[in-house]
Amino acid sequence: HQLLSSRPGGSSGGGPPLACDWARMTIASCAHAVESTLKHLRARRALWQTVLTGFLSEERRGQRTAALPLNPADFWSDKRFAHEVHVCVPRRVGYIHIFKNAGTSIGQAFARACFNDSRQSGLGRVVLKCTYKKAYCGSWNGEFSNVAFFTFVRDPLDRFASSVLELTRRRHGNQFGARLADIAEKTRGKTRADDAFTMHALSVLAKWKTLATYKTPLDPHQEPQINFVMSNGSILPSLTFVGHLDSLVSDLSALFYRFFTADAARFAIESLGHDRSHEDGAYASGAFSINTSNLSDNMRAAVLQTYAVDRAW
Repeated sequence: HQLLSSRPGGSSGGGPPLACDWARMTIASCAHAVESTLKHLRARRALWQTVLTGFLSEERRGQRTAALPLNPADFWSDKRFAHEVHVCVPRRVGYIHIFKNAGTSIGQAFARACFNDSRQSGLGRVVLKCTYKKAYCGSWNGEFSNVAFFTFVRDPLDRFASSVLELTRRRHGNQFGARLADIAEKTRGKTRADDAFTMHALSVLAKWKTLATYKTPLDPHQEPQINFVMSNGSILPSLTFVGHLDSLVSDLSALFYRFFTADAARFAIESLGHDRSHEDGAYASGAFSINTSNLSDNMRAAVLQTYAVDRAW
């Protein structure tokens, strides 16, 4: 276990709870705490498969007609879908980025942990990243078949609100975002504006869903979370751990303490942050932000019905 062979030191300070706090816990206590957290991450992975099985059964009975469809393609060869994967080669661990789930922060922290761990081991630069924008991931299928992958999920209602904000900010270069921005201007300032905007945004998704040819793919920010880890009708077998954004620091620190030296893990967690600027040219100001606490029960239910396969989170 990497944790037991690493030098303790440092402190978590007054921030969010870590899976292991060297300032207050013994090495043995830390190892137990990390393994306990990882047990929960494995359980989430098993729960997701159970939810998927139930969703498919309901879909066959015609009970999920309002939900967005699953991605049936092979994970490594699907060129339509916006996969983004990071792998730390010597530790045989990888991160699958689900859009709008703190992926920028997690990916940067993962790279820092791997780089620092590898420097201590004399292995050099060993983080590989493949995305839909660069050379595709298809060639990785055999080479990284034994990598343990993790990802992070999020409450689907919060993620929907975040995705809408993201796309309206990107409206100058995104057709879907431009349409949402037009809707936002028409509903801004009205009574129950959050409900009105959400209803129109869901109608846009519903119209996309009726396109039988899928020549206009859904923006990946609004894909169901499970589609980022689907492969041939099931969840990618090598996905081992599923963290949750509500417990980001605790879950991510447990993963890092499991796969990297304590020093490398601690450095990465302490530098965890979202470095993307919303002031650059890709974003537009004045985007509409849904306040989920203002949504009616009916509208909240409509969003959750659209993302039914993610309902466990």
